[in-house]
Amino acid sequence: MYLRILVFGAVRLIHHTEEGKDILLDLLQPGEYFGTLSLFGAGQYQESAYAHTDCCVMTIDEPAFVSILHDHADVAVKLIGINAKRLGRARNTIRDLTTSNVERRIANVLLTLAEKFGSVKMDESLIDLPLSRKDVADMTGTSTETASRIMRRFQQEGYISSGRQWVAIRSREGLTAVIEGE
Repeated sequence: MYLRILVFGAVRLIHHTEEGKDILLDLLQPGEYFGTLSLFGAGQYQESAYAHTDCCVMTIDEPAFVSILHDHADVAVKLIGINAKRLGRARNTIRDLTTSNVERRIANVLLTLAEKFGSVKMDESLIDLPLSRKDVADMTGTSTETASRIMRRFQQEGYISSGRQWVAIRSREGLTAVIEGE
């Protein structure tokens, strides 16, 4: 078993269902990891990882990783922090998928991606990775058509700008108001 750490680029984590559907679980940024180690209680990979952009990945086998954890407590502490954030995001995603309407879910995903991958350019936060309507739909549990319709409405309301494979946040306040149900 191996742990893989993203050095640069973006990686998408996909879960393949028995029905043949792919669920986009997360888009990873540099410094995040994927893969599994028996140390973490996992016997086999639960998801597949695909390069979303050009990327570089560092692979560490379990004995080397355990040695690093023993020799560098700060790495273990950082790993606990990363896992706590992931668990929090997973809980929020489950809550959103079960209790929030699709507009709120899409607004939340856009703000989350802008926080993770955004760069500020001319008062907009550009999500610095290719992002299709299908990606947004897959991350929010809706159809591509519904995601397109809602994103078009967000664009008309001035919350976002978008084009083929890109999205920029123009109004965090507007998207936050959607999330808060205002």
